[in-house]
Amino acid sequence: HATAEAQLEAKVAALAEAEAARDAARADTSELKGELSTEKAARSKAEAEAAAQAKAHASELETARQERTRLVEEARGELADERARAAAEARTAADALAGARAEAQ
Repeated sequence: HATAEAQLEAKVAALAEAEAARDAARADTSELKGELSTEKAARSKAEAEAAAQAKAHASELETARQERTRLVEEARGELADERARAAAEARTAADALAGARAEAQ
């Protein structure tokens, strides 16, 4: 009778140990899930920040490209104006030279 009681107590103790181990495992699992959730949130935040930075950089590059295009067009216009002025001055000088030659003859 005492042996059966001792066996029963041993089984109860083993069951209590198993339940404690199960509870500890559940606590560890819960903690790991929390850490995973935190890591996922941090990764999502980092990815969103990286995407925002990439978008801002692309926007800056587009603005710089547009400014460069505007400056090139402006320089082309100024060059065309300068060429037209130089050609007009050359015609005026040629006309004056032709007039002076005509008078000299």
